[in-house]
Formats: sequence, structure tokens, C-alpha cells
Amino acid sequence: MPAGLKELFAIDFGRFVEVVGLVGIVVSLSFLGYELKRSNDIAEAEAIAEIYAMTNEMGLAMAGSPELSRVFRQAQSDFESLSPEDLWTLYVLIEYVINSTETGWKFYDQGIINAEEADYFTQGLCRLITLHPNMVRVWQENEDNRIPGFYEYVSDVCDV
Repeated sequence: MPAGLKELFAIDFGRFVEVVGLVGIVVSLSFLGYELKRSNDIAEAEAIAEIYAMTNEMGLAMAGSPELSRVFRQAQSDFESLSPEDLWTLYVLIEYVINSTETGWKFYDQGIINAEEADYFTQGLCRLITLHPNMVRVWQENEDNRIPGFYEYVSDVCDV
């Protein structure tokens, strides 16, 4: 082979190793990005499943207890007629809803679920808080019992 052609086809081994290394780095970073996205997607799905499980647990408790169902329905239709015992039962139910909503907000605050999902779960709490002026007052007096930031978030979403 003539000398000019030999130089043309000569492979700089050091340059070849650099290119292969660079390609390896790009492939590794791409794979890492893919795995991080999958991990985030799994965390989001697990968070949403946990919130739904808490919500379903309350629904099942109400379906299995005529007394809980009665108190909840009565609070929606005739809040003023609730007895002190009924008000206590309603308070316990609402505390459960607040806690499950707070769990959802914590997932949102940590970036596991997005704002749209957090707002969706919070709307159920908003409907309960705004049932009656007394419920709004109870919510407003509840600020010290909540994770910092959650009370403000719900108050903004619910406009109370």
C-alpha cells in the first residue's frame, strides 16, 4: 500500500479509545436518566395508590356503618340538627379526611405528585370544610395541628 494511503487509513488508537469512552458515558447517562424517570413514575403511582387506599378505607367504613353514613349525610343536608355526639363523629371523619389530604400534600411538597393531582385530592376536603360556617371555623382553628405549609395550601385551594 502506498505511504499516503497508509497514513489515510491509520487509526489513532488513543483517539479511538476517547470516542468509545465518550459514547459509553452518553449511553450510561441516558440509561441513568431513564431509570430515574421510571423510579419517579413508580413513586408517583405508589403515592396515588396510598391516597386512594386511605380514601377507600374511609368509604368502606362509612358503607359498613349506618351510623357514620347517617351523620355524614345529615351534616350535608341539615348541619344544625347534629347532636353533640354526631358532631364528634363528624369531627373524627373530617380529621381522617384532613390527614389523608395532608398525606397527599406531603407527596406534592416532595415533588412526588404534581399540583393538579394534589388539587384534585384537596377538593374533597374543600367540600367538607365549606359545608357550614362552623366547619370553616374548625378548619381555621386547626392551623397549629398541621404540617407547616399544608394549612396555607388548603386555605388557598379552598378559598377559606
